[in-house]
Amino acid sequence: MSSKRAHSQPNPTRLLAICHGLVDDASSHDFMNGTLSCAEEIGGFGHLPDALQASIRYVAERRYAQQYESDSAVAMATHVDILDDQEALILRGIVLGELVDWCMPARTRKEARSISQQIERLSVELIHQDNLVECETAQRLGCDHVDRIADRLLFLEGCLVAPAWRDRAVWALRQQMRHWGDIAAATVS
Repeated sequence: MSSKRAHSQPNPTRLLAICHGLVDDASSHDFMNGTLSCAEEIGGFGHLPDALQASIRYVAERRYAQQYESDSAVAMATHVDILDDQEALILRGIVLGELVDWCMPARTRKEARSISQQIERLSVELIHQDNLVECETAQRLGCDHVDRIADRLLFLEGCLVAPAWRDRAVWALRQQMRHWGDIAAATVS
């Protein structure tokens, strides 16, 4: 007599895509002259390519700005994070207008350590720059070092994805690049 063991299928991992950005409300006098950091959920997904596509559409359609803009407020998306059900970072994309520039995940432990060291050095520099008197002069000249360092930190942190997701994240980004290449080739022909 043979017995069959029932193999239960684990629940598929639920991925969450979140768009982060800044909202400047001229009528608010709360934080930083009315500028607030806000996050909006794009949606939950069962597969990484679906989360990528939905995030790209969300940014291209400027839905983040539509959520917050009014007569007194303007909004701008800054980055998109895709997280797993344990809230571990899978992918980060920097928003550039209507496009998302995805951060390529660190491929090895050595590369991740190097990025962590860069983040540590830049974090110290960020604190140093933020305390400098010259900061006001730099802002008046349009070269705010604090903003540039913060942007670089955001990008580097996006490269430090959960190790269990590294290969799948790289694969999904490569698939997305092939898709963009196919679209570009079709447009040219």
